[in-house]
Amino acid sequence: MLSAEGLTAEIHCALPPLHRTWTSFEQIAHGTFYQSFLWCSAWLETVGRASQVEPIVVILRDGSHRICALLPLQIRRAGKLRILEWLAAPSNNYGYALYHPDFIQTAGTWLGANWPALVRSIGGVDAVVLRDNPERMEDIANPLTGMFTTRAANRSYVLRLSPDFASLYGRKRDGDTRRTGRKKEKALSRLGTVEFGLPQGREATRAVIETMFAQQQGRLAEHGIHNVFGPAERAFIHRIAELQDEGRPVLAPFTLKLNGNVLAIYLGGIYKDTFWALISSLAAGPERKYSPGDIALRLSIERCCVAGLSTYDFSAGSSRYKLSWSDDIIQLHDIIKGTTLPGAAYVAWLRGRSAAKRFIKENDTLLRCASGLRRLLRGQPPVRPTSD
Repeated sequence: MLSAEGLTAEIHCALPPLHRTWTSFEQIAHGTFYQSFLWCSAWLETVGRASQVEPIVVILRDGSHRICALLPLQIRRAGKLRILEWLAAPSNNYGYALYHPDFIQTAGTWLGANWPALVRSIGGVDAVVLRDNPERMEDIANPLTGMFTTRAANRSYVLRLSPDFASLYGRKRDGDTRRTGRKKEKALSRLGTVEFGLPQGREATRAVIETMFAQQQGRLAEHGIHNVFGPAERAFIHRIAELQDEGRPVLAPFTLKLNGNVLAIYLGGIYKDTFWALISSLAAGPERKYSPGDIALRLSIERCCVAGLSTYDFSAGSSRYKLSWSDDIIQLHDIIKGTTLPGAAYVAWLRGRSAAKRFIKENDTLLRCASGLRRLLRGQPPVRPTSD
């Protein structure tokens, strides 16, 4: 086990020089898709550039110059304040770092004792706002647990996969649900040719991603939500597709089609042995009565089982399908601390807003009222719930 004693911290302000070091370390490190070099660099080139964030990458090394941890951070400006965040926030589903497996058990001790000095060495930070830190990851406690300040508004949902999808499906869905699903899938197939799979090649991938954004925009608009995926956010996903190894693609936009028309898309990233869900979309039209979203989700899980993946991470946010499919629920936490007087005032406001958001999300009645009020203010009719 690597010792927490005698570590040195390197602070880097650019990603390209770290490409080889970072990608080599992430192959053995404990972490998530959202700390991969691909994710962070693609985000920094698009959303990060539009937001004018400053990357701050901290690398901890032991006396033998071995990397013990890599913390991808950034500084974002809020007015005149400089806020220290996880790199690629708020696009990450998990705020985390990369840890050497032999160091992770003692990482919390070192970080707890040296974090204030580390922030001072970065310099010019008014507040630390590290959001959506999981309590645990792969059954390993988060080394930053001792620094958590508030419970986040969201929780994350995880399904443990099995090579035998049939047994998994039987475990997660009762007989009536499975029969209903088969009936809807057969009824859909009677309308024409049903296809499911991944696009082949860069151009096909780009076209599917564009369709997904268009469908998601329409779907969110039905709920009174607009401008979620702007030009920079769209460019971010496309940039991942451009940077990834085409021979071993990371992005997996599982697509369900009827007669060549896209009905549903489940986009995720395949990183190590996990499918990390990112964005899903559903086409408008009469085919919705066949629950194409449910069909696409089930088929994507089956494909991940066949591929030998061990985990399907549904990401943060409560939905009925996540609750019904997941095996584990991971509570997320925030680390929100002021380091200057103006930063402390900003932090007090953030904590109040987070508490209110968490309270609303945990109360179904308040959540429905908030959604209805948002639509009312936009002059839109109420939405009837659907199964997808």
